[in-house]
Amino acid sequence: MKIVAHYKNEKLQTKGWKALARYRPIRMFQDGIPILSIELTTSTKGLANSIVKELKKESTPFLIAKVNEDIHKDAGKEADERMSVN
Repeated sequence: MKIVAHYKNEKLQTKGWKALARYRPIRMFQDGIPILSIELTTSTKGLANSIVKELKKESTPFLIAKVNEDIHKDAGKEADERMSVN
């Protein structure tokens, strides 16, 4: 599973990157939008929800997506859960 957070600016992205450094997040940009990506090798809903909660608290992203990357197992099924953060 991957958690992807979209930010309004690079300052908020950096804030999230520092706060969640123990999960080794990757900073990137997509169409000029700062993004933080966290790969979970042991993906449990509890851990994913905990990370999402911490992201919301520490760095206020405007969009967080939990992406299940096991596309071979779930072929044809909707694998994304998207949550708008307002």
